[in-house]
Amino acid sequence: MFGSVRDEALRHMVINIITLLAVLLTAELTGIIFVYLHYLFRLSIGYFVGFVIAYFILSMLINEALIYTYIKGAKSFDIHGSKRTPIHLVSDGKYGGYTISMLYHDLIILMHPEVYEGGVIEVINAHEDYHARYKHTVILNAVLFISVSILVYYGVRGYSMLWTALPPLLAVLILILIRSFELLADKAPMVSWGLSPWITLR
Repeated sequence: MFGSVRDEALRHMVINIITLLAVLLTAELTGIIFVYLHYLFRLSIGYFVGFVIAYFILSMLINEALIYTYIKGAKSFDIHGSKRTPIHLVSDGKYGGYTISMLYHDLIILMHPEVYEGGVIEVINAHEDYHARYKHTVILNAVLFISVSILVYYGVRGYSMLWTALPPLLAVLILILIRSFELLADKAPMVSWGLSPWITLR
């Protein structure tokens, strides 16, 4: 998606942020599974879920602090302390959008040619802004953390059928959530401006 972005420093910055967030989430999920398997499977389900939620919130805060510190220390762009920050990437003829959501800050990445149609960018911005405002990626991460946690919890306790039944159900749930979020975000520009920007984007 970002291969055609002209500014090499900005391209590397965005890819580094996405990679950093992916590595952090993977490490946190792996870490908490290890803790479950060795220490927490003896807890009651209420204490267990409470621990998972607390761990998730703490992880998201740590991720936000690390990414925010990385961005503030870079010279490629400045987020100006804004909660939702649009970042424009000039590309070779490609349009696109991407949202990086944290608990507080959100980065809305807009990719477009040097000479672009304003209506198209408005639609992409409205779509990505909807994702950011309603924290769609944070919700998906929470569903993943809690579902995998419960799967491991009951799996360790000997409910072997869960290991075969729940993973496909979890995958379907996440796919349904993703498509629902995309449809809602697609609707946002139409609600704001009517049908004409939507036709322009198509």
